Amino acid sequence: MPANNTVIFIGRVGSDVSSDFRTTGNGTSFCKVSLAVDSLKRDDRGEKTTFWYTIEYWGKKAELMRDMVSKGDLISISGSMSQKQYTPKDGGQARMFHFVSGSDFQILQSKNKGQRQSSGQPSYAQNKPSTASSYKSNATQPLKKENDYEDEFYLDDDELPPF
Repeated sequence: MPANNTVIFIGRVGSDVSSDFRTTGNGTSFCKVSLAVDSLKRDDRGEKTTFWYTIEYWGKKAELMRDMVSKGDLISISGSMSQKQYTPKDGGQARMFHFVSGSDFQILQSKNKGQRQSSGQPSYAQNKPSTASSYKSNATQPLKKENDYEDEFYLDDDELPPF
């Protein structure tokens, strides 16, 4: 079986993304995101354990992250585990630093909706029509079916919205 280096995390952003946004000398955008992920297992005292991960994004994804994500947002990220060697300036022993090299992200819940632009998204996302709000269904009120169970309601298949 071939090896696969893919990770997917769901967690809350722990720092302001725009403060960790940089541009390299050749103009490439870069940002680091701190992500708090709760463990499914509880410790001996019955409390959840939170793990902190550093996610790095480069290029257009870094710019989108800066524009769309803020501290406290619940996001899903995907990427691969990476490592770098770090040598302290004081000449100490070199250490390995593990991080996630992010390839994609999705905002699941925004904590600061009103603080960004009017709709909570950058202007390029504002013109996208919402299929859920533009579809007008006749299925807002369930129809009563005449059957043995007079008090039950149901929706006819013809009245369900398309998916």
